[in-house]
Amino acid sequence: MGGADLRDRPSSTPVVLLGERVVQGGLDHIMIDNVAAAELATRHLIDLGRQRIAAIGDQFDESRQTGRLRTQGYTAALRTAGMELMPELIRPTEFFHRADGAAAMAELQGPDRQARRTTAPQPPGRR
Repeated sequence: MGGADLRDRPSSTPVVLLGERVVQGGLDHIMIDNVAAAELATRHLIDLGRQRIAAIGDQFDESRQTGRLRTQGYTAALRTAGMELMPELIRPTEFFHRADGAAAMAELQGPDRQARRTTAPQPPGRR
């Protein structure tokens, strides 16, 4: 459903949108503060002593601002902690789908690390 569909719906039933896309047209909309959430999550990892923290899901398309907002929070947390921003750890994805995240993570891990993960011994009964 798009914005026009929601605006022009024949029903007078109240509608509240939940999610990240902002639809113009006077409908109530509930969403999180993506910048603050990503900053908090990144700060948590920093507090745990992590040094190489990746941001997966950055999006360059202006119509998809969620990824950009989360990347802003990520970079703000790194700056506040005095950590170097490593652009190679920011990985864009086309969509927010599990497969896109897994592909980005595999790229970050590199072929050597990925090979070690797939050949690690399995516990008994889990083959």
